[in-house]
Amino acid sequence: MSPFTTINDFIGTLADIFQKVVEEEVENARTRNEMKPSIHTFLLQGTGTKCYLVHTPTIHMASGRRQIILSVDVEGDLSRVAHANEKVQALIFHNTEPLLLDDIVDGSSFEGVLSVGHRRTGYKIKVTNIKVVKKRSLMTEDLEASYPSLMPLYLYGTQGHLHLDHVITVVPNIHLSAGEIQCQFEKELTEEDLAKGLIVVADNVHEAAMQPFPLMKDLKINGDFFFNAGNVLRVTVYRDPYPASTMDPIPIGNVKEVVTKGTITLIGNLYVDSDALNVASEPSADAPFVRNRYGDMTAGTIKSWDRAVRQFHNKLTTAAPTK
Repeated sequence: MSPFTTINDFIGTLADIFQKVVEEEVENARTRNEMKPSIHTFLLQGTGTKCYLVHTPTIHMASGRRQIILSVDVEGDLSRVAHANEKVQALIFHNTEPLLLDDIVDGSSFEGVLSVGHRRTGYKIKVTNIKVVKKRSLMTEDLEASYPSLMPLYLYGTQGHLHLDHVITVVPNIHLSAGEIQCQFEKELTEEDLAKGLIVVADNVHEAAMQPFPLMKDLKINGDFFFNAGNVLRVTVYRDPYPASTMDPIPIGNVKEVVTKGTITLIGNLYVDSDALNVASEPSADAPFVRNRYGDMTAGTIKSWDRAVRQFHNKLTTAAPTK
């Protein structure tokens, strides 16, 4: 600490910097907690005209603190989108015009553009006949205090084409979704079972032992990673005891009614992401991207602060009295 704290308005300058940072953080927090029309990201699963949209949530943005799965009808030929070597890649769908998530869920139709993994196709489709399969809150007060011992996943779709999406119970977390799977159950599931709602628990995937997952740059997705094409999940299928649409807590411990048991093999249209779900801020003109998923300042933000400190140090050094 400089002994010359009164020189060149040292204390006053520090107070001004502190006030500026507090005001910026308050404004960023206000922006993140504002419900506003946005471009949302969905995973598109299914074949033909009957498909499912899985919303990719963002727990630090008010507009994305929900886990949502929708059934939709698709106007467009999906077979023209993915190349033969892209079978494992997730099919991703973005709305073309900014919309409130509630307007999408409660609406009748909207248009969007498709991507395959990181490849943008520019191919536009329209979805209609939107119905809620799952709508669950990811607000802090609705989440659980600890990770589940074994991994729960929503099982949904039609008898011929089933899909999986990881049940998010705690944050930080990882978003896992599978659009193409093969199932072998002791008892065949009926359309009534699917309509009532199902949750599978992967008996060979110990979620609590793996959480929290690292950032994607540090996550090795290879043959040893449990959620990869060709891997087999040993599962118990349970009845989902909660309504399809609820913003109340859904304790996973209440999932008790067993429907059947069997195996699920992951085939393709796979999505794995530990970044987008957990980011602490969203890059935009209104709310600069200054923090990572853990709330720590990004490298660019730290660099700008170092620059400001050096300038302030030089200013004090210049103003300090000479011997």
